[in-house]
Amino acid sequence: MGGTTTEPGYEFGMTSWNIAASQRFCDDNVLRVSYEKWRTELGSEWSRDSKSIQGKSIVQMVSDSILLKV
Repeated sequence: MGGTTTEPGYEFGMTSWNIAASQRFCDDNVLRVSYEKWRTELGSEWSRDSKSIQGKSIVQMVSDSILLKV
């Protein structure tokens, strides 16, 4: 099991912040979530890097406007 990695950031051109966190699990799987304030977008990505099969990745991005309607 791997540890959690956090990636805070700041976009100077847009004067906006973003943050991401990723967690490795089951040896070759990584779950990453991110939020970008300037695009008001929440994202998640699951990827698998396996030597026995080709690497796979599933990405989902959701806008704040959609989240606020729920």
